[in-house]
Amino acid sequence: MGFLDKLKRSLAGGKEKADDSKDAAARAQKTVDDSAERAKRAADDSAERAKRAADKADNAVDDSANASDELKKD
Repeated sequence: MGFLDKLKRSLAGGKEKADDSKDAAARAQKTVDDSAERAKRAADDSAERAKRAADKADNAVDDSANASDELKKD
């Protein structure tokens, strides 16, 4: 095998490794994107649950105030 054949083989192997690296980088980016989306959904869900809890607490305070007013009338 001559020098040029070895060089061609080396270049072909380098291209294959570069393609493999590019594929691995694309998979890693997809994993990062998926993780970010899951984190965003979890944060949104937590915020929504906190908002509902605050609304329930506000309603409980209103109900308590209304009950107190009713007791004062009697």
